[in-house]
Parts: sequence; structure tokens; C-alpha cells
Amino acid sequence: GDYGIISAQARLRNVIGTFRLGFGSVNSLSQLGVSFARDGSLTFDSTKLQAALSNNFSGVSGVLDDFATALYGATTALLGTTGNFQTKTDSINLSIKDIGARRAVLNRRLEQIQAGYLAQFNALDTMISSLRQTSAFLDQQLANLPKISN
Repeated sequence: GDYGIISAQARLRNVIGTFRLGFGSVNSLSQLGVSFARDGSLTFDSTKLQAALSNNFSGVSGVLDDFATALYGATTALLGTTGNFQTKTDSINLSIKDIGARRAVLNRRLEQIQAGYLAQFNALDTMISSLRQTSAFLDQQLANLPKISN
């Protein structure tokens, strides 16, 4: 379902299926035994190639040379340094870098929140300790008061 892959497949199918003119009776790879199967794979019939070579060697040579040039152009456009796959790879790498930067910012923010909570906890712990000391002091002071009887 990836558009890049579908586009590459269509481009290569176009290169393989295009008629080439000016090579006598040979003007396509299918005349040389190269064709597409129902599942999209390529098949090869060596009998057709042998017959074409016997009948028109220079035509076969011209078609194969033209095909090789077209295939080179198509694969360079797909796989070259400025090709579709490199552009897609660069885009994915940029996304990965962006996600990494956002993750680093989030980690710093979480560390700041954790430090804030730890400071609050320590302050609360100190306050509770102080209140316990005050409570103990008040308990002692109240215990030392003279008792009033009725």
C-alpha cells in the first residue's frame, strides 16, 4: 500500500512494457521472451529469445541496449542520491531525529517535574518532623500542668 513502492513498480512495468521503435521487427521485451505473470513477477521464455536472435540479432541488440538505458534511468531516478527512495529515507530519518528531539525535551520536563515533587516531598517531610517535635513538646507541657479537681 506504500505509494513509493507502487510508483516504483509502475515505473519499472512501464520501462519493461514500452515498445521500442527503430529495431526492425523487434520492438519490445515480450518479443524476446520477457513478460509479466499474473502475480506480477517476470517470466522468461528462452525459446522466444533464441528465435529472435536467429532472425534479427542487431534488432535484439538494439532493443536490449535501449532497454538497459531506460532501466538505468528508471533505477537511478528511484535509487539515486536524489531519487524517490533516498528522499523517502531522508524524510523518515528527519522524522526519527524530530521524535528523538521531542523525547529529549519530554525527558527533561519529566526530570524537572520529578525534582519539583522530590523538593515538595522533602519539605513536607521536614514539616511533619517539626510538627511531631512540636506535638511532643506540647504533650510534655500539658502533662506537667497541675491537675484541677472538682
